[in-house]
Amino acid sequence: VMIEIGTSLLNQTAAQTRKLTDVEAQVLNQTTRLELQLLQHSISTNKLEKQILDQTSEINKLQDKNSFLEKKVLDMEDKHSVQLQSMKEQKDQLQVLVSKQSSVIDELEKKLVTATVNNS
Repeated sequence: VMIEIGTSLLNQTAAQTRKLTDVEAQVLNQTTRLELQLLQHSISTNKLEKQILDQTSEINKLQDKNSFLEKKVLDMEDKHSVQLQSMKEQKDQLQVLVSKQSSVIDELEKKLVTATVNNS
């Protein structure tokens, strides 16, 4: 009877040990799968971080280029404004000159008419 009880206990212990070993194997497999997934996610994350860094660098280059071009446009606008002002001043001077010449021509015409009348 004692031997049967001992044998039964031994068989139960062996069965529980097998179950425990199976559970340990399942846990180990699951852990390995999770570690592999974690590694894959880490690789994906690193790729995405590199893409973000590359895009950020590209954005910074474009912002620098944009700033340079904006400054160039502002400089050109300033230069254009100065040229425009100079042309307006020249136009005003020419209008004054044309007005004076018109007055001189009018005076000459009057003198010519007077001289023509006096000579007749």
